[in-house]
Parts: sequence; C-alpha cells; structure tokens
Amino acid sequence: MYSIEKYLSDLTKVLGDSLKSVFIYGSAARFEQKNNINLMMILDSFCGDDIRACTKITKKWVCSKNPMPVFITYDEWKSSSDTYALEYSDIVDFHKIIYGKDYISQIAIKRDDLRLQCEREIKSLLMKLRAFYILNSNSKMRLKGFLLPCCNTFMTIFRGILRLNEIPVKNDDNYIITTAANVCGISEEVFQAILDNKTGVSKIKNKNLYNVLDNLISELEILLCYVNSI
Repeated sequence: MYSIEKYLSDLTKVLGDSLKSVFIYGSAARFEQKNNINLMMILDSFCGDDIRACTKITKKWVCSKNPMPVFITYDEWKSSSDTYALEYSDIVDFHKIIYGKDYISQIAIKRDDLRLQCEREIKSLLMKLRAFYILNSNSKMRLKGFLLPCCNTFMTIFRGILRLNEIPVKNDDNYIITTAANVCGISEEVFQAILDNKTGVSKIKNKNLYNVLDNLISELEILLCYVNSI
C-alpha cells in the first residue's frame, strides 16, 4: 500500500518549492475515510517537466485505489470559484490541509454562481439519466450501476441547495436528504432508497427498479422547477 504520507513526501521531492498546498476533500474529508482519498494540489506552475516528474509516483497512488489527484495552479484555483461553485462550497465546509498554505479561507462563493450550477447539474443529471435509461432499459444490472453516480450528484446538489437557503450542512447524508426535500417540496423516498442502495442498508430489488428510476426523474423535474424559482 502506497501511503498518503509517502506520496506527499515523494511529491515534495520532485516538485520542490512549486508545491504550495495539498488538501483532502470529498467523502474522505467528510467522513474521515482511510481510502479513496481525493487530493487537491495547488502549485505555482505545472509544466511538462513537472507532469513527467509526477507520473511514476502518481500512478502508484492511483493503483492504491485512490482517485486521480487534481493538480491546479494557484491562479487557476483562485479564479475558478464561479465555475465550480458547488465543488468549492463543499471544499470550504469539508477539507483537511495536509501540506503548505491555507488557500481555502480566501475563497468567496457568490450565491448566483451556486444557484446557477445547481440548475446546470440538475439539468445535466436529467439528460444523462434519460439517455442512459433509453439505451439500457433492458439491462437492470447496468441501470443499477448508474444509480451510484446519480446518488453522488444529487447529494452534491442537495448540499448546494441547503447553502442557498443558509441551512447548515452536516456530515449526515440522511439529514441532507430530509432537509433538502422539505425545503424544495419533493419526496425524499426515492433519494433515500438510492442512498440506502449505495451504502448497503437496503438494496433495490429488480422488481422495483423501474419504479425507482421513474420516480427519480419525476422528483428531479420538480427539483429543477424549485431551483429555477429561487
């Protein structure tokens, strides 16, 4: 196993002073997971020589079943909160700096940017869900597999909606679903079923799958109307 400590040590050796900050974000920051760790690297610059220098050690990190880290320059980091308002708002609330400077406290997320990305993500999820459903309605195994990315996306959207309403975001996905459903006037049942399926609390049965997908589409349409209205 290639530890995070070893990876960070190797990174500092090959990148030197260009590496300014490294932090954990995503589910590992929210729930203190020991694997599947999302890392963000902020650098002064990141040229071809730097990229090639990181190749071997980063492959080792990814082969240890971790997501590909995000390498970003400081200028890119400070100018992207409008484009990635949802992601940045999650990072602001849930992160762990493990090397270098704190560049997260500098971030200010505008409400209009957050609302616009919520709208865009709901529309994108609806289009992807419908398209995948059309092409795979005869394969319940594939449809079930698509529920995992759907769950990750709508949970991110729900956290964004709570922030739009100035409601605290807690480390509790059940709370997030219930609170967002109450705020938006949607049914929490289908979202809870998909979350329970992801976590293994209660797997969705084949006989109920079409009903779950149909209800998910209907509730996302209501959710989109809500976000468009605020």
